[in-house]
Amino acid sequence: MIKGKYSIDTRRMRAKIRQWERQVDAVTLADLKLYGQTAAKAMMKCTPPGNMKERPAVALRKLKERIKKDFEGDGLKSFDDDDIFWYRDGRGTLRARIGGYTDERPSPFRVIRGRASKKMQEAMKVGGRHKVEFVAGGLSEFMRRAGQYYMGRRGSTYRLKWHGVRHVTTMAAVRGEIRSRQRLAGKLMAGWKPLAHAAGTKLPSAVEKQSGKGSAKIRHSMLHKAVLEGRNAGHYPELQGLVNRQVPWILKRNRSIAKRRAKQLGKKLKK
Repeated sequence: MIKGKYSIDTRRMRAKIRQWERQVDAVTLADLKLYGQTAAKAMMKCTPPGNMKERPAVALRKLKERIKKDFEGDGLKSFDDDDIFWYRDGRGTLRARIGGYTDERPSPFRVIRGRASKKMQEAMKVGGRHKVEFVAGGLSEFMRRAGQYYMGRRGSTYRLKWHGVRHVTTMAAVRGEIRSRQRLAGKLMAGWKPLAHAAGTKLPSAVEKQSGKGSAKIRHSMLHKAVLEGRNAGHYPELQGLVNRQVPWILKRNRSIAKRRAKQLGKKLKK
């Protein structure tokens, strides 16, 4: 019997294992970003004004157009002193007739161009028995207080509606309100910004300018090693339902990515 001592130098093997671990960790994070990009893009497409049929940038542009049309109607008609024609009816009562009417869908406000003279306000029945008011500015606050303006579904989109009398305001106030609302377009979408940024993907510039409410974080998981969580805290009760409908497609897409990446990693570890 031959006796002897044998030793194995495990340094190279340990170094190789550490190299594999580093490769796996790097690939895991890279894969996580790819999965996150799939989710972020799907969330952007389904989040209003996204509708899964158009690119988010196109949907945002159309929303701005709807905002403008909601306030201007099918051609905003302004009035000035030259549009007011005074006459006496059969009883001798002095009345005013206002030109510039349109048979198409009107603006929710009757609009004065330039200085709102007392004569013009009287012609538009401001302060009369129908309680028509003249709104000098701050249309949003007035609309909330008046309670006759609301957002309702028209077809597949929500549009501004109103009931009751048409109050009077200035062209400048209407244009200012349009600009204010258009600047908010994409705020709900912007709730996905943290998720998109964590995944290394870009959003439409109009969305990037918004300060939406949302968060994203990477947490460790025994099952998946790492999980990227994204949350949108924007106020839209139907959003969760829209998100849930995208989950099967996201899972299917990410399983395809995982198979392809697993093959690539296997080849890399054999080297």
